[in-house]
Amino acid sequence: MNNRTAEQPNSRITNGGPRGDAWPGRRNGRLRELLQSIASHFVPRRSAVRLFVLALFTPIALIGGPSHATAAPIPKGLRATTFVAFDVETTGLSAARHRVIEIGAVKLRAGRIIARQAWLINPGQPIPPFSTRIHGITDADVAEAPPFPATYPKFVAFVKGTILIAHNASFDVRFMAHEAARNSLTCPPEPVLDNLRLARKWYPELERHGLKAVADYLKIEPGRYHRALDDSEVLAQIFMEGLRRMPPDSTVSNLLTTAGNALYIKPAVTLNSTPAQSPR
Repeated sequence: MNNRTAEQPNSRITNGGPRGDAWPGRRNGRLRELLQSIASHFVPRRSAVRLFVLALFTPIALIGGPSHATAAPIPKGLRATTFVAFDVETTGLSAARHRVIEIGAVKLRAGRIIARQAWLINPGQPIPPFSTRIHGITDADVAEAPPFPATYPKFVAFVKGTILIAHNASFDVRFMAHEAARNSLTCPPEPVLDNLRLARKWYPELERHGLKAVADYLKIEPGRYHRALDDSEVLAQIFMEGLRRMPPDSTVSNLLTTAGNALYIKPAVTLNSTPAQSPR
């Protein structure tokens, strides 16, 4: 079993964008654009004057690429709520035929990560090579790991009393529900919000809303994509940034409305055992 915890906060959103803009504000932004346009069109391309003007009026954040993170605080009505971003890795795409082999979970509150946990799980069946090529987990990695029934209560205890977050949540919820039903385990009552739905509303300017696409947009440092704990941490950072985009007077009720219908880890979500491919 791979059991990793940490209690110290960690922010992966790099400085830049609005936070590092040397000319904040809409009016100053327009002035900057005007001066840049003048320099670009009327000053000779190789002129030292042009280079000086462009350097002077270009935000520091644009060096190395812009970040689209916001400096706004998380609404007061959402700061006291504890969330858990979680992700699962599996032996395949069918919740009916395949098994969970890793669970990652990151607990956050008031814009800070307060705990992390990851569990490797012995699926009791070989991990297909095509799955290993995605997440890198091999049969040898899980050979000494406990089975799902031994790990599941630890996950349930970790998320107790929180609101769960998953990206393309139907995939993760479906697999957890199948595993719980298969092993006659009690399903947790905590709701699960789909961060994919939220991302589409928080970042409408993006064409794609997969986990990597949004992380790249926000300049969030990636971990090992398709590993449960790393994906959960990236998800936590994206979610916290999204909360900052909510209106200042937002509450949990407003968040639930924005997210649409919450999902629950229960057998009812297992009707389609092989989910359609969606952005992760």
